[in-house]
Formats: sequence, structure tokens, C-alpha cells
Amino acid sequence: MVLVFDIGATHIRLALASRGELGEVWRMDTDITTAGFARVLGALEEAAKGHKLAAVAGGIPGQLEGDDGRLTLAPNLPDWVGLPVRARIEKLFDCPVYVFNDVELGGLGEAHNGAGISRGVMAYFTVSTGANAVRIVDGRVDSSIE
Repeated sequence: MVLVFDIGATHIRLALASRGELGEVWRMDTDITTAGFARVLGALEEAAKGHKLAAVAGGIPGQLEGDDGRLTLAPNLPDWVGLPVRARIEKLFDCPVYVFNDVELGGLGEAHNGAGISRGVMAYFTVSTGANAVRIVDGRVDSSIE
């Protein structure tokens, strides 16, 4: 069982997934205050209650750096900048935690399971609350622009 999440600038979605099947999707509005981040942590805990997790994985609209997955750039979540996102989630669960930029994850999803390509070079663009893009080379995020 894997707990997956997508933190957007306006909405948050999370769900449990098993063997490639996504369970019930929980939805909530994004509260951009630091108290809102604490509510996200509570929602993750609630969704996982009673389940043995193999991993937690998700995306966030910002740039993460360091071993603790500290949010260093997030124009739509300014109060969250500086928070050790990955480390705070790791404290809640006894399993690996993966947190990445949401557009990178969207691009990888398209490259491997969508309309994109997993060989060669592709670009993935998104326009939602903000606009962003990622370059994918041979099925991986281009490290030269991370």
C-alpha cells in the first residue's frame, strides 16, 4: 500500500494505492498558511490510519532541496517556504517518503504512462494556478536544469 498525494496551490488530493489501483481520493482546499501544512500532515495520517504503508510519495508546487526536502521556492505557498517537507512527513510514517516538484512528476507520468515519450527528449508544460515546465530526456528529468 502506498499513500500518494498532490499538493497544488489551490487544491490537495491524496489517496491510497495498491497494485496500480488508486483508492478513494480525498480532496481539500489548500491552506497556504503554516497551519495549513500541519492540516496536510493530519490528513495524510488520517488517510493512512490502519494501513501498513510501503511508501509515501507525492508532488508539491515548489523546489525542494537538501536531505530534509526543505521547500526553498514556492511562489504560491510563501508561508511554507523553509519548511522541511519531506522530513516532517518522514516523522509520521515508518517507510520511505518521496516528495518532488509536481510538474516533474506530471512530466514523468506522461513520459511513461501518457501521451509523452520515454526515449528521446520531450517537454511537459502545465498551466493551472501557475505555469511551469520540465524537460524529460530518455524518461528522466533532465538534471542539467534541476
